[in-house]
Amino acid sequence: MTSLPHDVGRGGRIRRSIETFAGELPRSQQGFLFVLEDTALARVVG
Repeated sequence: MTSLPHDVGRGGRIRRSIETFAGELPRSQQGFLFVLEDTALARVVG
Protein backbone atom coordinates (compact mmCIF):
# COMPACT_ATOMS: atom_id res chain seq x y z
CA MET A 1 0.00 0.00 0.00
CA THR A 2 2.94 2.34 0.44
CA SER A 3 3.41 2.72 -3.31
CA LEU A 4 -0.13 4.09 -3.72
CA PRO A 5 -1.19 7.67 -2.98
CA HIS A 6 -2.74 8.13 0.47
CA ASP A 7 -6.47 7.43 0.41
CA VAL A 8 -8.37 6.91 3.66
CA GLY A 9 -11.07 4.82 1.97
CA ARG A 10 -8.65 2.49 0.21
CA GLY A 11 -7.71 0.66 3.41
CA GLY A 12 -11.35 -0.23 4.01
CA ARG A 13 -11.79 -1.47 0.46
CA ILE A 14 -8.67 -3.62 0.76
CA ARG A 15 -9.86 -5.06 4.08
CA ARG A 16 -13.30 -5.80 2.60
CA SER A 17 -11.72 -7.56 -0.38
CA ILE A 18 -9.52 -9.71 1.89
CA GLU A 19 -12.52 -10.66 4.03
CA THR A 20 -14.53 -11.47 0.88
CA PHE A 21 -11.83 -13.77 -0.53
CA ALA A 22 -11.55 -15.43 2.90
CA GLY A 23 -15.30 -16.15 2.89
CA GLU A 24 -15.88 -14.05 6.01
CA LEU A 25 -18.62 -11.77 4.67
CA PRO A 26 -22.20 -12.50 3.64
CA ARG A 27 -22.83 -12.10 -0.09
CA SER A 28 -24.67 -8.79 0.47
CA GLN A 29 -21.52 -7.23 1.99
CA GLN A 30 -18.88 -8.71 -0.31
CA GLY A 31 -16.67 -6.55 -2.47
CA PHE A 32 -13.49 -6.99 -4.47
CA LEU A 33 -10.56 -4.73 -5.23
CA PHE A 34 -8.35 -5.79 -8.12
CA VAL A 35 -5.04 -4.23 -9.12
CA LEU A 36 -2.69 -4.74 -12.03
CA GLU A 37 0.89 -5.60 -11.04
CA ASP A 38 4.02 -5.42 -13.15
CA THR A 39 5.61 -8.59 -11.75
CA ALA A 40 9.00 -7.84 -13.29
CA LEU A 41 9.17 -4.58 -11.33
CA ALA A 42 6.98 -5.69 -8.39
CA ARG A 43 4.92 -2.50 -8.76
CA VAL A 44 1.22 -1.76 -8.91
CA VAL A 45 0.53 -0.20 -12.30
CA GLY A 46 -3.22 -0.04 -12.49
